[in-house]
Amino acid sequence: MTKQHIMTFVATLFVTFLVVVSATAERTTYVVTEGKPNKVEFISKAPLETIEGVTNKISGEVTIDPLNINDNPSANFEVQMADLDTGNSIRDGDMHEDHLHTDKHPTSSFKLKEIKGLSNGQLPDGQEVSFTAVGDFTLHGVTRTIEPQITTKWDSANNSIDVTAKFTVLLKDYDIPRPKFLFMKLSKEQKVRIDFTAMAK
Repeated sequence: MTKQHIMTFVATLFVTFLVVVSATAERTTYVVTEGKPNKVEFISKAPLETIEGVTNKISGEVTIDPLNINDNPSANFEVQMADLDTGNSIRDGDMHEDHLHTDKHPTSSFKLKEIKGLSNGQLPDGQEVSFTAVGDFTLHGVTRTIEPQITTKWDSANNSIDVTAKFTVLLKDYDIPRPKFLFMKLSKEQKVRIDFTAMAK
């Protein structure tokens, strides 16, 4: 094979690669809708009791290019706090009315600011990857910057993204009074886990 043939072959491969990438990687908005299997869960481990609360009322959007995730990514989520269920109606009423004050602050929200720790900037198709998402989290009328740990998987065939986010909430950071349920106190910190599947528009 002559040098000219080699150069032509390399050029053809490069053009083919560009065509494939342009056809499969583009900036897309993925939508999260309320309901199962999407779930927001908090876990409070106090000395004598562990309390878990859960809701499926999470909604929002993620806009990214899976093969260039650092290219101006955006994400916004909202959770209906009055729907949190701990499995005890009396405890739920106390939590909603006296501590989360869901009549005044019915939702919590997260708005993405940046992504850290994803060196190649890509979500390989069908493979789980982990990184840190930096964003503004609003709860009980207070907004603070948090850094959830994210595990995600992009499925190009189903045009969807699966996401698990984990972070910790300190009640004092959000001016939430530490509640007492049946003479027991919740932990000062709540472990939060969010699981959802976002589908392309």
